[in-house]
Amino acid sequence: MTNSRKSILSLPYFQLIASIVVVFVVYGKTLKFDLVLDDDLVINNTHVQRGVSGIPDIMSSGYLSGFNGASSTYRPLPLVTFALEQSIHDLNPIWSRIFQLILYALAVVLLIQLAKLWFSNFSNSLLLFVGLLFLLNPIHTEVVCNLKSRDELLAVVFVLLTLFSVSKYRESKSLKWLIYSGVSALLAFMSKENAVMLFVFVPLLNLIFFKNGWQASIKASLGVAAATILYFSIRYVVLDANNLPQEQFVMNNAFVHTTLFERVGNSAYLLLLYVFKALIPYKLTWDYSYSTLQFHSITSLVGGVSLLVVLAGIALLVWKRKSVRNYLILVAGFVLFLVTVLNFFVLIGANFAERFLMIPSVFIALLLGLVINDLIRTKKLNEKSALLVCTALSLFYSVVTINRASDWKDNETLFFASLETNPESARVQTVLGNLHREKAENMQPNIAQEQMYRKAFSFYDAALNILPEAYEALYNKGVIYQQTGGVELAKQQFLQVIQIDSNHVNALNNLGVIYYNEKDISSAEKYWTKAYSITQNDADVVGNMGVLYHSKGDYNTAVDFYERALKINPNQLLMQQNLEDAKSRM
Repeated sequence: MTNSRKSILSLPYFQLIASIVVVFVVYGKTLKFDLVLDDDLVINNTHVQRGVSGIPDIMSSGYLSGFNGASSTYRPLPLVTFALEQSIHDLNPIWSRIFQLILYALAVVLLIQLAKLWFSNFSNSLLLFVGLLFLLNPIHTEVVCNLKSRDELLAVVFVLLTLFSVSKYRESKSLKWLIYSGVSALLAFMSKENAVMLFVFVPLLNLIFFKNGWQASIKASLGVAAATILYFSIRYVVLDANNLPQEQFVMNNAFVHTTLFERVGNSAYLLLLYVFKALIPYKLTWDYSYSTLQFHSITSLVGGVSLLVVLAGIALLVWKRKSVRNYLILVAGFVLFLVTVLNFFVLIGANFAERFLMIPSVFIALLLGLVINDLIRTKKLNEKSALLVCTALSLFYSVVTINRASDWKDNETLFFASLETNPESARVQTVLGNLHREKAENMQPNIAQEQMYRKAFSFYDAALNILPEAYEALYNKGVIYQQTGGVELAKQQFLQVIQIDSNHVNALNNLGVIYYNEKDISSAEKYWTKAYSITQNDADVVGNMGVLYHSKGDYNTAVDFYERALKINPNQLLMQQNLEDAKSRM
């Protein structure tokens, strides 16, 4: 692997063009794919739908505020990009995906440039391999194919820009690089919260890798420190202090009923699983919810051994820190950017997710490049053999990535691929039930529709066999009963749902509808007002409050609710008719 730095391979423009070409070769077919999973979370966000005019509201509200009215996260930048796209091309999915792929290619180029700064003895071909390894890693298919994961893509781009700026500051000591590092860090934080680990990693980078003293390390970290303070200040002002993360359920997080001590072993196991998935793309899936992952307490064999392996690895790196500082900083980066998702200190809304590896896999790619470089340097591997290894690994990753990307064609393809990988997932069974229920709802009442509903029931029942508390399966069974005339059965299902999740808005709202149709206004009021107390940004919930006051003869209040509901969703013919009727009675 030649070490000539004058080669065309070293030119950033060439790297960008080459990366874009490879990205479109590997992921080009995704341009015509349907929206999947929670893409509508960003596409149908009310602030995003307003285009550029919605940006002030995006910047001054939580991530989900334009979707369901509640949010405990602050990630405005991804939504800003979608709002801009709304104004430019009416959020045409093809153009959104093109931008997604170009962002991904940009991350590859930034990684190559960062590797060039950090490891001056890397040859041009090895630098390209590091970038190619990152680009082709199958673990990234979820982020690249899922528009909602724009937050992960933007975060990795700006994390890389921050590290590049910090590294350039080390060379020139120019103030502009400190400013650049602060700006890019702030943009990274506004893309995804896990990027805040830059606040810890950048000082370590200066201390361990650049071998700066404490004073110099602190000075080099001032830009990131200022960005961190500014981000959390804005976040504090924007987010409602009462709007805390929602109660966790076993469906989302299988570790919810465990103690901090018990989770030590399991978090160590998850860390090792992330390492495994980043290197060996085996059984990839978008869903790792109950019961795809088992809990491994510290007292269990798997949990205990995992903790010992992690501790032994850390101890070895610290002990040999002077001779392996390059490896130490890369391992530190991998671990730090995963700390927030290991379900140790804080339980998040997921057991495990491949998208969480977007930033950490940067360090995996650099680590593999470093290993190959050291093997060549110590003559344990010749350049020809190294090139063969790199080519073989790249081809292997390419095949897996192209095959895996095909699973993201649409929800049906993705869900059935997930069923094949993880049939024990209650969520996968539930979403397949939803898929068949929605198909049935679009059919005329006949035998075919009845059969489709039966298929939906079979998936919901499978989910409930895996997890009796799978409230979404219960809720959707209730929806089918409600639509097919089984009102009492629907009522039973919805009541079971709110016993599990007392804040399930749709179950509360539907119970209100059932009781209203039964002329039991007091019961309808009980459930509708409870739903409204949870969210004031759901058109159905707000509209039903209008129906409630309409039935009481309070037409002024009813009109107010109807108008608010139509502002949230103008495409409600019945609500418009109710509004006109209420106005005529005033």
